[in-house]
Amino acid sequence: MLNTTLRGLAVAAILKSIALTVLVVAAILVVSALLLRRVPPEDKGRALRRIAGGAVIAVETYFVAWVALFLLLFSAWFLDDSLAAKLSSSGWYSLALQRLAVVLVMAVAAACLAFLVNALVVPRLLPKPRLLALYLSLAYGQLIAVAGLAGCIYFVIARPYM
Repeated sequence: MLNTTLRGLAVAAILKSIALTVLVVAAILVVSALLLRRVPPEDKGRALRRIAGGAVIAVETYFVAWVALFLLLFSAWFLDDSLAAKLSSSGWYSLALQRLAVVLVMAVAAACLAFLVNALVVPRLLPKPRLLALYLSLAYGQLIAVAGLAGCIYFVIARPYM
């Protein structure tokens, strides 16, 4: 019963996240259309490319924030009573390190994916993007890693269980 409720909540959260992403992209497009009316015709192509590049980075940042939140919750989530009763003090540290390893793998994967997207898409859209792809991907990876580390520290200190 509890698992189906949690699955339903997870599906609802994912659908809300997708709907919010669509709304953010639509808002960016509406604001862009309003701003483009004042741009001279010869500069509209460059302005559209810059707006598209900004939209790509905004949506990417939005998804990285969701991944960081998810991994924060994953690393700090509680245990069931049967496992928590068996753990010694070092067991909590060991479990936190296992969770941190998963978070760090996800942070590296997200940073690599962000670098690929930024290296392939952003140079065609924004001026002077040489280091932008690298800096953004490093920032995204660090954000996810710090969120997971904070969750693991909370997990070790609070030792949450049902």
